[in-house]
Amino acid sequence: MSLSYSDRINNKDINVSIWYALIFPESRLGKLSVSILYKEQIVGINKKIRQSNEKNDNSIFLYKPHQELMKEQFYKMGISIARLPRVDFYEVESQVLALITTVNTAFCQSDSVPPITERQYL
Repeated sequence: MSLSYSDRINNKDINVSIWYALIFPESRLGKLSVSILYKEQIVGINKKIRQSNEKNDNSIFLYKPHQELMKEQFYKMGISIARLPRVDFYEVESQVLALITTVNTAFCQSDSVPPITERQYL
């Protein structure tokens, strides 16, 4: 998996084996159905985004708690990102979410994998 289009994340930040095993845990048996656990992981990401969207009242968005929650969610997928200043984290998060969307479109062609919720916070 090449991340040449991404200037904020690179291959060493992503454990493709963990991510693949999460999506297709029965691939060694020849089954390439998207796992319920992976779908729940995407739902979890969306839940964290919605919670942060609700907390963003256009005044002061507390990004550190959000950052920790998102780092945790991404880590479960094999994606490691560092703690960063607010704008830098937002850019990295944008690229990670775009990558997840690309992978889901390419490999999880199923209506049961929800799209990533739009972020309204910064």
